[in-house]
Amino acid sequence: MAPALHWEYKTIPVPSMDDWLLHEQSLALQAAIGKGHGEVIAKHAAFLNETLGTLGHEGWELVSIWKSDPSQLFRYTAHLMTFKRLVT
Repeated sequence: MAPALHWEYKTIPVPSMDDWLLHEQSLALQAAIGKGHGEVIAKHAAFLNETLGTLGHEGWELVSIWKSDPSQLFRYTAHLMTFKRLVT
């Protein structure tokens, strides 16, 4: 009888485009005057590339990208990515 496969799961938050503006004052100032949109998109893409590359190198496989239901208190929706990898 073959051994049963066991999976390990990991869910991580994914910043929204607005999160970059909330946490980086220089980007927020540029966006306020209608500039810097490319910089925000580039920062977001770099985060995704780095995260997916690192996790992929560690054996993690992307399973889903999803949004949580809005929080009743803060009216905030979290964007998340779930990964899995085979446990040996």
